[in-house]
Amino acid sequence: MNDTQNPAFEDALRNFQLELIALCLDTVGTDVDTICIYCCNEKIVTSFNLFTIIGKNVRTLSQLDLDQEVIRSCLSNGSLRLFELSTICKKYDAPQPTEMRIVYAVKFETFQVEYKYKPVLKGSSLPGDVFQQWIEDIRHPKDAKPKKATGKKLLAPKKVWEYKQSGLREVMISETGALNENELTYFLEYKKDSFYESQLKRFDLHSQEEKVLFSERHVIRDLGLSESGRRYFTSFSGKLYCLDDATGEVIWATEAGRFNASWDIVMDEQNVYMHNGRIYYINKVSGEIVWESSEDIKDAGSPIAITDEYIYCGTSGGSILCLDKNSGKLVWTYGENLYAKNGFLLSNEVLFVTASDKGFGKLFLLNAASGELISETDMELECTRTPLLDGNLMYVGNNMGEMKCFEISPEYELTEKFSYLADSSVSTQAVLEGDSLWFATEKGYLYGIDRHTGEEIAKKKKVGGNPRWISIYENGLLILSHKGQIEYYQK
Repeated sequence: MNDTQNPAFEDALRNFQLELIALCLDTVGTDVDTICIYCCNEKIVTSFNLFTIIGKNVRTLSQLDLDQEVIRSCLSNGSLRLFELSTICKKYDAPQPTEMRIVYAVKFETFQVEYKYKPVLKGSSLPGDVFQQWIEDIRHPKDAKPKKATGKKLLAPKKVWEYKQSGLREVMISETGALNENELTYFLEYKKDSFYESQLKRFDLHSQEEKVLFSERHVIRDLGLSESGRRYFTSFSGKLYCLDDATGEVIWATEAGRFNASWDIVMDEQNVYMHNGRIYYINKVSGEIVWESSEDIKDAGSPIAITDEYIYCGTSGGSILCLDKNSGKLVWTYGENLYAKNGFLLSNEVLFVTASDKGFGKLFLLNAASGELISETDMELECTRTPLLDGNLMYVGNNMGEMKCFEISPEYELTEKFSYLADSSVSTQAVLEGDSLWFATEKGYLYGIDRHTGEEIAKKKKVGGNPRWISIYENGLLILSHKGQIEYYQK
């Protein structure tokens, strides 16, 4: 702690630290590379927590294969043992640290300790905030600077105009937008009285005038799909809508299930498939329910892909599912406790799925007919935005802020070509323009990189909100942000 301490105190302190390490080893085992222990004792607050490092990946306790009771016992016992530190410091008349960080190398059985004695908690911050920041600092090291394109001057995107919603409370933008020449279509959700209302809006990018095509007193988070002048989408009210895409007139609305229907839908030539507790197979022309699946697949969260024979479903805490398209019967399942969100068919034989497993991301390639695993790729944290497929290249962003490019071999193996690390969670799908790839992050920054090498081609640009959707428009970029902001940037 400092050079003035006596040997007896140093021995007592080291034994205390070894006891904490033993507690952590008993909890997480020796298959991890590093254990990082956080101890806080400030403002009458005592807090104990830890995370691990396996290879290059950070894993919290909740991301390891541990029973919840084991996790609770570890954190509770660790917090109680911190009172022993206070006793040791008082016994030897030594100052008590406000924070102690122990980094233990499991293989070498060695550890280092960092102490702080001044207040660490600032304002309304809590020990959990400091602990999470430590994790972020490990995942985003300050010296991990992105590569800049050699010999090229970085572009500096410039905001040309911005449109903001006014007079609305708790505004949220839809996860997707649709661009048709000079018209932008999107959903806007906002607080009205004590509940929420959603409006389908069409915005003229030249005049910056908008009109409301449709509204519902519930939550609608996605534009759904458009085909032959009709737009299909779900509401959390449990309805599947079919609208005239030009006028917003309701052609039909079918109630399927109760509440909180998934906003992801898929279609074939005749039908729409949605999930609301069950999978519903609904005729596109009439809105009639053709069939609904059994209760056995209640974990299904969203339809993600379809073939002539099968429909594939993501889950909200279960397995990846394959159903017979004509009967709704379960054909196969893969995995357990998966939160599978995005997927598409690389061919009629191969299904690609992004999923979260205990909070960290996975990319799965599965045999579309049997569900057998072809390959599995670790993405550190989960991928919440739809990957971009361009020929044999795939661009995937995750909640760590990584934008990765994978090359898909003829044998359907994924080989990482590059990884670019942004400031925070990737919050939009990537878009391509020539040799450039553009995306934005949760902290509101716009990024431009070389699509082949991952080198920076544009300066990081702060935009007006938290972006949810991005598109190429004319010679610039159009961005929809979470509070309903529409922004246009020129490169």
